[in-house]
Amino acid sequence: MKNILLSSMVAALLFTGCTEEKKEEMKSEKVLTTTENNKNIEIIKEKSNEILNSSKEIAKAVKEETLKAVDNSKEMTKDAVAKAKEVGVDVAKQANSVAKDITKSIDEVIENKSDSTNDNAKALYTKCAGCHGQNGELHALGKSQMINEWDESKIENALLGYKNGTYGGNMKGVMKAQVMHLSEADIKSLSKYISKMGK
Repeated sequence: MKNILLSSMVAALLFTGCTEEKKEEMKSEKVLTTTENNKNIEIIKEKSNEILNSSKEIAKAVKEETLKAVDNSKEMTKDAVAKAKEVGVDVAKQANSVAKDITKSIDEVIENKSDSTNDNAKALYTKCAGCHGQNGELHALGKSQMINEWDESKIENALLGYKNGTYGGNMKGVMKAQVMHLSEADIKSLSKYISKMGK
């Protein structure tokens, strides 16, 4: 029994001693962990400050580049506006030139139309020339007036009157046969042509 008691005591002492040792070891580890944590916190603070400073430098560089880009943009806008003005002036000049060309072409078409109308009237008059003369200077069959002395309106009214049978004395029948095939447009152009003969 003595042995058992002694064994129990040794075990208790050992157990107590181990526990104290363990406690000391744990305290020591806790101090180490706290120290390491403090070092880690300092490192994190340093890195955070470095990142913050780098961020400030990057922000400054971005701001400077943005200002340069704005200045370049302003300059490019000025250049674009100047170029647009040049192009606008060139386009306006070309438009004026085209407008002049169009006006000239229209005038030529009108002139050509007048010439073709005049040519048509001239062709129509060839039938009249046999009695009235090349320039309307004869008294047709010795009975009519000289038509080159008449104005356009008088000639047109006379020709329309011959055509519908409301004008003309003893020449009415002869003239009706001459104008029956003429349209109103033919009569207008022929009247205009004859009215200019004596002028």
